[in-house]
Amino acid sequence: MCGAQGRLGRALGCAELPEGTALTGLGRQQLDITDPDAVERALDRDSWSLVINAAAYTAVDRAESERDAAFAVNGTGPAHLARACATRGVPLIHISTDYVFDGTAPDPYPEDHPMAPLSVYGASKAAGEEAVRSLNPDHAIMRVSWLYGGQGGDFVRAIAGAIRAGRHLRVVSDQTGALTHADCVAQAALALGAKMVNEGLERGTYHFAASGAANWHEIAAVILAEMVQLGYKKVPLEAITATEYGLPAVRPANSRLDCGKFDRLVGLPRPHWQTMLVPQLRRILSEQGERI
Repeated sequence: MCGAQGRLGRALGCAELPEGTALTGLGRQQLDITDPDAVERALDRDSWSLVINAAAYTAVDRAESERDAAFAVNGTGPAHLARACATRGVPLIHISTDYVFDGTAPDPYPEDHPMAPLSVYGASKAAGEEAVRSLNPDHAIMRVSWLYGGQGGDFVRAIAGAIRAGRHLRVVSDQTGALTHADCVAQAALALGAKMVNEGLERGTYHFAASGAANWHEIAAVILAEMVQLGYKKVPLEAITATEYGLPAVRPANSRLDCGKFDRLVGLPRPHWQTMLVPQLRRILSEQGERI
């Protein structure tokens, strides 16, 4: 597994593995996927039944001014992995994102919908997908949306911190998706991989996200209500547009993914986004020594 120090990589490292399997996690210090020779050496060192690429450049807004860096990790790196895996007959799972779409569709996006990214980050991830498809037929691309969880900063931690500090919340209400915990994505990737290796699962593109959907303002409202119940002071919560918020990178307005193919062929349950959110919020507050 590449990207062991990232959000998903850490979740994979802590996940319960299918019986009889072992996971080797390589962080950037052990494997820089932008270096083709390093990729070749890493795949030669051990015998691999499957490679999961969780390595990614994820600084969505910074990518607007760091295009080369984003494309090196998200576009060229997957190409190196796909090529090296193909020559060794190793299947590859590549993690991608809803940001490859433009968000204008009225319904959840199916796997075969044309990509039309709005940002440098989205374009770099789309390039990585195309490289994997063209260089290694023995692949699965797993698109995920609105990933959070673990120890790093994310939307839930940011909103909880603002509420604790008593700050007025201004949260975007015109972007909709499914807040998806990294632990769920890790289990999904492992289940997908097990079926690829053991059951010859259909190769191609899969979507995985929590069930249900909400906009960022609605998610913030759930966090606020939960924290008020736990004794925190209620703060003002204002709904604004993405344009008003003014981030450098444009996000899709509709980030909902149609996960029917995953449900049908892999069959792992997808918990509702709110089911995972409340326990994660309580863990965050507990870790920070706050009352719960």
